[in-house]
Amino acid sequence: MDAQEFNELEIYRHRLDLAQVAHLLELGVREVQRACGLAVDGKADPATLSKIPCALNPGEVAPSDSAAFVYNQQMLASGAVSPDRQSFLIEAGAQAVQHASGLLVDGKAGPNTREALDALSRDQPRVQGIDVSFYQGKIDWPRVATANAFAFIRATQGVTKTDSQFSANWAGARAAGVLRGPYHFLEAGANPVQQAEHFAGVLAEAGGLGNGDLPPTLDVEPREREHPTLQNVLTCLEVLEKRLGCVPIVYIQDWYYELVLKGAAELHRYPLWIAGRFNTYTGWAPSFWQYGKKAMSGIRSEVDADRFLGDIQELRRLTVDLGGAHGVG
Repeated sequence: MDAQEFNELEIYRHRLDLAQVAHLLELGVREVQRACGLAVDGKADPATLSKIPCALNPGEVAPSDSAAFVYNQQMLASGAVSPDRQSFLIEAGAQAVQHASGLLVDGKAGPNTREALDALSRDQPRVQGIDVSFYQGKIDWPRVATANAFAFIRATQGVTKTDSQFSANWAGARAAGVLRGPYHFLEAGANPVQQAEHFAGVLAEAGGLGNGDLPPTLDVEPREREHPTLQNVLTCLEVLEKRLGCVPIVYIQDWYYELVLKGAAELHRYPLWIAGRFNTYTGWAPSFWQYGKKAMSGIRSEVDADRFLGDIQELRRLTVDLGGAHGVG
């Protein structure tokens, strides 16, 4: 089995996760650009793609660039990087990791190569985070803080439900120095105004939003045949903004956008957090990406893993600034 076939199987079996694919793709692009005398920026632009296939001599692993990461994900989502070119770049990226780590250079992203890639990734400037709820049980936040800059924490669902771990998680994240943001799970069949009021009330009881917290998030996840309407989403966002004094974040999945939200330009003022398949929409680029699940020190079960698509300074600029106010809720 050649390297490309091996890597395609690893992706299919979910052994090679999306973040690893994205990192290997960027490293492979850099190798192509070095070999062909192009500017080395890690972006799979048309000039670089036109050089594939080419002969490569694996070089050193260059520092990762968050701009290249976002650019390449957009190219993948648009279909501009064909499957054969993607396979070629992943193989080239795996070779670069193997060369830098003293492994057998065969281009196969197996367990040892993935471990080496993760070790190299720890020093890269990508901003990692998680999102949690009562499903994760009691969380050791100081341990979580060693690998994560931010956390989205579930507070409420619908009109009456409160996450049993919210107060503990809300306080624990702040104490550990993790940038925290609360989220509400929007129920399709419930009154959006009452849902927003419930969310704001529970947040206030836990101490409210403070300066330096991430804005509240509206988690819009359709259930079976129930799809929240665009109007309900907008109404809930508007009430939250008035009650909490900041512009909320919107969490969606790609298929729901295509089904319900596509073309709704009034949503574009809200920061976007996307789940699963990476995509970007005309006039509405994502700020956060929930790219998969992973084991995490300090948490007993697997947890949703997220990435902020910028640097830590940009993330801090997104946090709430309530002036002299504290604990708004």
